[in-house]
Amino acid sequence: MSDCIPTSSTKPTAPADTGTADLPHTPASDFGNPTCLGSKFVLNVKQGQRVNLTLNLVDRTGTVIDLTPISGKIITTSSSSSSGGPLMYTARFMAEERPDSHMLTMDVPAVVTDYAKGIVEVQLDRAQTNRPGIFFAQVAIFDTDGNLMQSTPYWLSVEHTVQTESNGPISIAEVRLILRDVCPDQNFLLDDVEFSDTEIAFCIIRPIDEFNETYQPKTSYTASTFPWRSHWLNAASGYLMRMAANSYARNYLDYGVSGAQINLQNKVKIYTELSSQLLAEWKEFIKSSKLEQNIENAWGTQRSSYVRRWF
Repeated sequence: MSDCIPTSSTKPTAPADTGTADLPHTPASDFGNPTCLGSKFVLNVKQGQRVNLTLNLVDRTGTVIDLTPISGKIITTSSSSSSGGPLMYTARFMAEERPDSHMLTMDVPAVVTDYAKGIVEVQLDRAQTNRPGIFFAQVAIFDTDGNLMQSTPYWLSVEHTVQTESNGPISIAEVRLILRDVCPDQNFLLDDVEFSDTEIAFCIIRPIDEFNETYQPKTSYTASTFPWRSHWLNAASGYLMRMAANSYARNYLDYGVSGAQINLQNKVKIYTELSSQLLAEWKEFIKSSKLEQNIENAWGTQRSSYVRRWF
């Protein structure tokens, strides 16, 4: 289930760590090859970390976007207009908590460091990484009239750290731990991790969308604000198990060797059962939580240190 191993000469490659102790370079993980469509790559940073991100502009197939045609035409501000002069461009890194929020949590200038390979660098300071969660991000090229020219989507995972004051959302590392999918040695039949960071990030976000949209009242939680970590962790695990079951069902094939039947993909039943159990518990939690919110909204509550009374 991990992302395809790049084989094409046009694939982006993870840059070497050329940063310093106080300003590390963090390349994106999970770069795919041109046969893996639509993957959103994952950037992992720590909460409150000052970091320099090294990113690739790639299309939906993972193929590098050559920026050579606009070499020398990137400027650091979008305040000027192209009217009456040559068309110029800006590179930016942008992020938001929800696709429907219409409010950017980050909008940072970026620098193109290699036009032919589509490599862009952006610095994030402590204030910009101070909110933990998983964000919808993109690195993009705009012309100075504000028209989008090229963009590559990313997941930005900001992991909670103990020295900062905030609620800690579940992390990719925690999901891997509960599924025992931390390293290839734990999956001796696969000799690889089963789930990519991209898949885990998606399945961390999906339960929040489901909670927000299911039953009344509609809510607007994000990965930074959702408060029920235990239920959330089980739901993310359940959706990953369902994702794996779909893959095993698609790749199921019995074959025999020297009279023995072998099928390493024959895991559909157990994965489906595990996912069904976890997701049934999650859906029941949504129902009971929304019911409680409805009662509180209708009647109000009076709380003491001993009891809760309805009035």
